[in-house]
Amino acid sequence: MPNLKIENYTLRGKIGELIARSHIPFSSRVQELSPKYLCKRFSFGFISNEKRTFLIKNWRSFDLIRLVTSEGGTKLENIEIYEVKTQSNNREHKLEITEKSFAVYKQAKKLGIIPKSVKIIFNNEWEYEIKIKNFEEHDFSINNGSGKSENYLNFLKESALLNRKVRGT
Repeated sequence: MPNLKIENYTLRGKIGELIARSHIPFSSRVQELSPKYLCKRFSFGFISNEKRTFLIKNWRSFDLIRLVTSEGGTKLENIEIYEVKTQSNNREHKLEITEKSFAVYKQAKKLGIIPKSVKIIFNNEWEYEIKIKNFEEHDFSINNGSGKSENYLNFLKESALLNRKVRGT
């Protein structure tokens, strides 16, 4: 029987994003939106060109987005982007992020976009803990994928090159 605490991290990540979205009012999963969403006219007007361009360019580098507006929705107060991470209660460790996503969150901060992190810890019996906080660099370690995956891709590339040479002779 499948166990999300020890396998299928992609599905666990998607579930984590849905849980996080349910705890963060008016947030949206970027996988459920087109980046064109940012080009529309909102009740407060348009998102600044600089921020919109940055968000569209890096659309798949963050998990959730939230446009924080004034009570009447007439003023954009903040744009928040979220990195959602899941862990099992018996396997807690430093959160991992790719170098590209890490750089995106740092750049967002410089542009006045508020980066945040969400850590969801799955316990037993369908219970979970959720921690939402400002994105702090020291909470993360860089992981650009497993060496095994990279080695396998290199193997495939080399194999394809070898096949071309054989066919050409």
